[in-house]
Amino acid sequence: MQKGQPANISLTVDLHITEFAAGAVTVKESGCTNIVFDQFQDGKWYATQRPGVNQLADASEDVSDERGRGCYYWDAVGAKYFVNADTVYKTDYTGDLAATISDGTDRVFIYEAGDYLVIIDQENDEGWYIDSAADTTLVQITDGDFPTPLARGGAVLNGKLYLMNTSGEIQESDIEDPTSWDSLNFITAEVEPDGGVILSKHHEHIVAIGNRTLEFFYDAGNATGSTLSVRTDIQYDIGAIKADSLAQIGNRIYFVGQDKSGAVGVYMLDNFNLQKVSSETVGTFLTSAVMTDEVDIVGSGFVSGGRDFYMVTTYNIIGDIVPVETLVYVSTRGWWGNWDLELPDVDKCPLVDWMPSDTTRAGEGILSNGDLITIVDDFTPVDVVKSATVYESGIYESGIYSATAGYGSNIPFEIITGDFDGGSPRKKTQGDLWLMHMPISAQESVTIAVADDQASGYTDGRSLSVYDKDARLNRNGSYRRRNHKVSGSLSKQIRMESLTFPVRIG
Repeated sequence: MQKGQPANISLTVDLHITEFAAGAVTVKESGCTNIVFDQFQDGKWYATQRPGVNQLADASEDVSDERGRGCYYWDAVGAKYFVNADTVYKTDYTGDLAATISDGTDRVFIYEAGDYLVIIDQENDEGWYIDSAADTTLVQITDGDFPTPLARGGAVLNGKLYLMNTSGEIQESDIEDPTSWDSLNFITAEVEPDGGVILSKHHEHIVAIGNRTLEFFYDAGNATGSTLSVRTDIQYDIGAIKADSLAQIGNRIYFVGQDKSGAVGVYMLDNFNLQKVSSETVGTFLTSAVMTDEVDIVGSGFVSGGRDFYMVTTYNIIGDIVPVETLVYVSTRGWWGNWDLELPDVDKCPLVDWMPSDTTRAGEGILSNGDLITIVDDFTPVDVVKSATVYESGIYESGIYSATAGYGSNIPFEIITGDFDGGSPRKKTQGDLWLMHMPISAQESVTIAVADDQASGYTDGRSLSVYDKDARLNRNGSYRRRNHKVSGSLSKQIRMESLTFPVRIG
């Protein structure tokens, strides 16, 4: 930076973690909380508050157990089904089914095959089904050839349900009858003897992920044994380290995996291409959380506004699930950040499962505490507590919409820009600072704090109006290296580009 040149510090920053402990991020050099990035029509990026979250059901009001395990919207009967602890519910918490599954804390996987809705509980090596002709009756799959011990996940292809056991054997049900299984109808994922961790579906293929490898299978219509055959032209030497990190978002698959060197990262499978989407520091954090601190991980996600949101939450089991940290990957820029919620009983965003639908609603999810939520991408930065909610029809790929009457809290946000020295180690004097942003129509302010010494922490901060486009902060002192933090809790959506100020060196 030349003498007298204005500094311009972008507010669209990626997450750079510098300290962590017990599955929680404790210090970050840069990063955002409750922020997403978007673009103006001229292509410039800006930071704004994340979409609002509506709490549709508060599990603590209705049940004693608070362990959300899975959800699914079944178009065939026009109702949602979800699992909390050992109970399956239809529509809402007043609609519990007569039978129960085995109790647990791990996520269950739910599939639709023929006229059946199937709940696969890998934690207890069990399968359950509901027939659409008796949509409140839950029955256990008792076929002696049902595959166990189960790996996570599953897939439905051409009317058959495919499941994998932990030895890597992929077994298939009878066509459109997931209650009936034949022990001879299987194929083994065996590019390496690394067992079975996750099974999923990708572009009409079955994907088998072991501890060290990822393989693809297709329906070859074989007359005997499994109908599947392995694709020999494509496979990856990447395995899964945490099976419950799996999230299927459209045709894309996300999971926490590791390469042959043991390095942990988040991977995305898109159109048969596998790529690591986690940064170096996110990978280091996850490695420590999983390998050293031995915390658990659950992953899920959804589409909103044409963007993938993949969420991975670290948690502990202390009777119930206790969330520790939620990291969020947003596909538009390959960006990572943190999300927290302004809802009762939960302050992270431990999304366990998500159910898209293109009929009466665009999507709902279940949190680890059993709460049901939806995402409201309506440019109102508010998390809304349980209330009477009226759904509007919408197309899932275009966004998530709902109209709600209720009460809520403004979404607090924080942006840490990263250490700045202007390209010079010499002492610098900072002139008047202003925030490049679109002014909002409310008399509100953000707080600007600085840290010239990370060990001493940030200053208390000073308020800067975001209603007055000409608002400035003066007398900003001197420094050699400085980090800036912008925070607020606004009633209106704000678009923020950068912090700008003149600098005098020396």
